[in-house]
Amino acid sequence: MAASRTSVSSTSQPSTNASPDRGKSLGSARVFPRSVRLRGRALTDRIFKTGRYHGLGLLQAKSLPRSEGEPSRFLISIRKSVGNAPLRNRIKRVVREALRLNRNRLLGSYDICLFITRRPERPVRLGTVEPEILRLFARLSTAGNNARNDG
Repeated sequence: MAASRTSVSSTSQPSTNASPDRGKSLGSARVFPRSVRLRGRALTDRIFKTGRYHGLGLLQAKSLPRSEGEPSRFLISIRKSVGNAPLRNRIKRVVREALRLNRNRLLGSYDICLFITRRPERPVRLGTVEPEILRLFARLSTAGNNARNDG
């Protein structure tokens, strides 16, 4: 009898996770796929050693230009001294969301390592991280345009 009740409830209430087009309606600029995630220790070490530093407030960044036509890639790193795991994970989610919403505004192609080394004074929210991301993108876009005009 319990099995019949379970099957009746599962057919009468469709699951929201079973939607075949879930997430597709937002468009390709609204996702954060694996292709834009920076991975690999050797590449990360190279960016930290030779990349250009950008101080943005809470966020800090190192960037290296990539070949034109390749998508920009991002890495988010947070020191353990910033806080416990739930706090660090929340910060990463907020930064990832800001990147996801705004990565189409970045002109040029870069490998970007974003990192946080000190504990935030206030709770980290999208409204505080997004302006820093946009400021970084503006700096990189300006630097990229200057390099293209000179060369």
